[in-house]
Amino acid sequence: MIEIYKNELGLLCTRKQNAEIILEVRPCFPWSRKHGFYSLRDEKGVELALLSSVETLPQAMREIMVERLEQLGFTLKILQVLKIVEDIELRHFEVRTPCGVRIFQTMLDDWPKKMGQGHFLITDLHGDLYQIADFEEMDKESKRILEPYVA
Repeated sequence: MIEIYKNELGLLCTRKQNAEIILEVRPCFPWSRKHGFYSLRDEKGVELALLSSVETLPQAMREIMVERLEQLGFTLKILQVLKIVEDIELRHFEVRTPCGVRIFQTMLDDWPKKMGQGHFLITDLHGDLYQIADFEEMDKESKRILEPYVA
């Protein structure tokens, strides 16, 4: 497995033969599977690794990758949870993001994934990613609605 870290400049990097290599992240299927399968490349565009999902990474590297993907705009940040309704095999979310109100669904068996201290990632039925950057910083009503799903 490739080692991923941030250097002192905050750039995504790996090491190869004791040399630091700056990594570029490219989605392999930006239209059909934009939240899975990432090509990790060096500065010349040579692929060093293929990552099927951030979920496969150890916690520290996963947090670094999630941060990088957020910077690239691959996730929507949840600012407020308006409601969550459970239906037959589906969970319906209505949330406020920087892009406005969004409605999405997940399977009942799919729970928000804890990515770090208070940081959660939700993958909807279409593979779109929604992040909760800091659960404790959310408004009181959002925390009340979300708590059964992240506790």
